[in-house]
Amino acid sequence: MVRRPALAAAWGIGLCACALDMAGLGERPLLGNGAGTAAPSEASTADETSTEADAREDAALGDTSTPIGDAVSPTDTSPADAHSDSAALCDEDGDGYLSTTGGCGGNDCCDQDAHVHPGQESYFTKAGACGGYDYDCDGKETAEYGAANCQWSAFSCSGDGFAAPTPSCGAFGTFTSCSIPWYDAFTCVGANASQAQACR
Repeated sequence: MVRRPALAAAWGIGLCACALDMAGLGERPLLGNGAGTAAPSEASTADETSTEADAREDAALGDTSTPIGDAVSPTDTSPADAHSDSAALCDEDGDGYLSTTGGCGGNDCCDQDAHVHPGQESYFTKAGACGGYDYDCDGKETAEYGAANCQWSAFSCSGDGFAAPTPSCGAFGTFTSCSIPWYDAFTCVGANASQAQACR
C-alpha cells in the first residue's frame, strides 16, 4: 500500500517532463551543419542579382560614354557649313533673295536692305539703302499715286491722288482723298492734305 503512491508520483513527473519536451521541440533551433538555417528568400536573391546587374551596366556605360564637353573643334569645317557661309554672303540682308552681284546669280538688286527684293508690294517714302526707290527690283521707280481725279460710280468713290504737279518719289505734295459725303450719297468729293509720294 505504501509503494503505490510513490510509483504514481514518479510516473506523473515523467509524463510532465515528456510533455514539456514534446511541446518545445518545434521551437528549438536546429544547430550543426546549417540544416536549420532559413534559406534566403527569392526577393532577397532577386534584389542582389538586380544590384549586381546595375553595377555592371553602370560600369559599361562609364567605359563607353563620351564625356560631356567633347565637341567638334571650331576649326573643323563641314561642306554644309561652307554652303551656309556662301549663302550668307549672297544674302547679307537675310530677306531670302540672293544678290545680283558677286557671282551669286540672284535677283536682289540691293542686298543691303531687306525691304528691297523682287515681288515687294509695299510703297516707301524714303530711299532704300542702295539709293533710289526701286524696292521691287523691276528696274524702275513706280509711284503709288498719280493725279487726283475723284469719281462717283455705283455708290463708290475713287480717284485719290496728288494735285498737279504730281510730286516725285519721297517729295511732298497736295494729296486729295476722295470720299462720299454724309449729306449726299451720289456725290464724290475730295479733301486735301500735305503728303509724301511713296514709290516702289
